[in-house]
Amino acid sequence: MTLAVELVVDSRCQLAEGIQWHVGEQRLYWTDIHGSALWSANAEGGDVRTWPMPERVGSFAFDANGDFLLAMESGFAAWRPGIAAPVRISTFEPDVANTRFNDGRCDRAGNFIAGGVHERGLEPVTSLQRIAPDGTIETLLTGIGCANSLAFSLDGSLIYFTDSPTRRIDAFRYAPTFEADSRCPLYQLPDGAAIPDGSCIDAEGGLWNAEFNGYAVQRYRPNGDALERIELPVAQVTCCCFGGAELDWLYISTAREHLSEADVAAQPHAGGIFRCRPGPRGVPEDQFGGRVMEIAGARGDG
Repeated sequence: MTLAVELVVDSRCQLAEGIQWHVGEQRLYWTDIHGSALWSANAEGGDVRTWPMPERVGSFAFDANGDFLLAMESGFAAWRPGIAAPVRISTFEPDVANTRFNDGRCDRAGNFIAGGVHERGLEPVTSLQRIAPDGTIETLLTGIGCANSLAFSLDGSLIYFTDSPTRRIDAFRYAPTFEADSRCPLYQLPDGAAIPDGSCIDAEGGLWNAEFNGYAVQRYRPNGDALERIELPVAQVTCCCFGGAELDWLYISTAREHLSEADVAAQPHAGGIFRCRPGPRGVPEDQFGGRVMEIAGARGDG
């Protein structure tokens, strides 16, 4: 089954990513990575707000206070809307050239997991890190070219992940402990332009994955069977999340980086936010279990 979409915000971001729905605020949030800005809008795409950032933000999470845990290009940081700048928590891979944080998501226990990308060739040199509610940071996985598709099964026992250059979505045993040697291939995209990007889970356990350069979002069963497919009028489909008062809308972020003038003319809404009513509903986004400003204050500018 192929589902239709509608444009919600004609944001024309360079690389809109990490989109998620804040249940308490009833608002969408996303990052324009290369635009070094956070964006927000209501469910209908109105009341659009933007916040410039001092550097690129790959992904983020909320805590119970409404503060942000940011996976910035150079490390984790805490940010409260209205203060001058994010406050440093950690430094990401200072000894590895050309890497930055990319995709991230909270697990069911309130930890935030974020992975890196190597920006000069997607070489397998970056990592997947987890920051706990008490601020402890550990490395879960290494040898990654571009971390994406981070999502968790409904019971939290599995983590879904892709190293995008492999074009394969994997599942790992995750809770009570992450098992790096438990990698189980879920779905292999065929050779071609499309690569798996950001993902989210629905209330039936289905995984919805954005296909970058694939003009689509694809839903998978937990066994890897392909189900519904959402086709978009833009190629660079980056991430998706469930939102709206009933969590029955699927919101989809897109990008326009590296598009030629001809590409932009053919895809004028590239970089915008789209939505679709897919049938299955979503589940609320998990929040970070700690207080990010307290963690930043305890660590100082490190």
